[in-house]
Amino acid sequence: AGRPENFDGAIGVYSLDVSASPGEVATGDPVTVRIKVMGEGNFKTVTMPDFVSLDDFKVYEPEVTQDLISKTFEQVVIPKREDVEGIPEVEFSFFDPEREEY
Repeated sequence: AGRPENFDGAIGVYSLDVSASPGEVATGDPVTVRIKVMGEGNFKTVTMPDFVSLDDFKVYEPEVTQDLISKTFEQVVIPKREDVEGIPEVEFSFFDPEREEY
């Protein structure tokens, strides 16, 4: 019950850190989005978090690195239009077995 639509099987206790660089670009300039999932759990079940919408961006496959306490996804996105003001919101769902909730 309460399972989010974007739940991909991640089980554990996690936090999320999202950054993008450079901070200002022109249409066609690449932006590297870094999404770091940190915490305790089975990182094999952690997949690339979902962007709410990437319609305004050309998107490349992410590079993935992992250690004992985190998994990092670095993805290059390129704005297609001049009026794009930021990267889309990132959503990450997981099941917390301690609290027994998503």
